[in-house]
Amino acid sequence: MKIKVYVVDLELPRWARRLLSAALAAGAVAGVTLGAVAVARAAWGTPPTFAPQAPLLAKDMKVVSDDLTDLDTRVKVVQQERIVHALIKCYTASCDHAVQGGNFPGASNWVSGLTKPSAGTYQVSIASGTFSTAPTCTATQVGGGSVGFIMLQSTATTVNLNSYNSAANTLIDWDFSLICFGSP
Repeated sequence: MKIKVYVVDLELPRWARRLLSAALAAGAVAGVTLGAVAVARAAWGTPPTFAPQAPLLAKDMKVVSDDLTDLDTRVKVVQQERIVHALIKCYTASCDHAVQGGNFPGASNWVSGLTKPSAGTYQVSIASGTFSTAPTCTATQVGGGSVGFIMLQSTATTVNLNSYNSAANTLIDWDFSLICFGSP
């Protein structure tokens, strides 16, 4: 049995050869790109979706390091702290503490009372149950002037502080913002 083989030699024009080589190169690039995407998708899986207002956790992000897990722990500790604020207006003879708030239900009434035994001396009463231990507090002047504040002491139910004229080093009545944070 005899097999006949025919060879046909076609000369392609130069533009056709260039078009064919460009198409082969583009196909190779596309193939490598699609392969890389397929490998990455297989390694990482389907990207997570997050609901609005849902907590973002390290495990959801598939992080190899423990950095975000440590951050999760620290954020949870801060979220467990109570943070409250009040605007204390005592520049005049009477004191007002109507503007209050915080990061928990009922924070709008955390100041249960305010006394001013003498000029520049204040005792802020904290509502029972707001803090279980003495909170950390800071006071800042509201308005202009050379006024400083000294925290004398605080307990779970009271904050004592003085406001003074830092230029004359004398006690003085002044409006201030009080911010406290601590354990519930």
